[in-house]
Amino acid sequence: MAGRRFESAVGNIIGAVSSNATTLERAAIKLTATAETTQTLSTTVAASSEEASMNVNSVAAAASEITLLVLKIADQVDESRRISNEAVARAGKADARIADLTKASARIGDVAAQTNLLRGPNGERV
Repeated sequence: MAGRRFESAVGNIIGAVSSNATTLERAAIKLTATAETTQTLSTTVAASSEEASMNVNSVAAAASEITLLVLKIADQVDESRRISNEAVARAGKADARIADLTKASARIGDVAAQTNLLRGPNGERV
């Protein structure tokens, strides 16, 4: 009788261990599948992260180029402004010289008319 109880107890223990081993095997299979899925997702995330990093680097390079171009354009605008200001100043000086020449010409004409230097003794043009 004691032998049967022992056998029965050992049988129950073996059954429980076997059942638990089966449960553990299923859990291990699920964990392995989860690990594989996680690895696949991690690889995808890493690739996406690398692509995003490359895109950020491309945008940064483009922004740097745009900044350089804007600075060049600003320099050209400044140079154009300087040239325009110089042209306006020269035009003002030219206008002043033309005005002076016009006045001088008018004075010469007045003097010539007053002294009649441009006429000969008989009134003919010399």
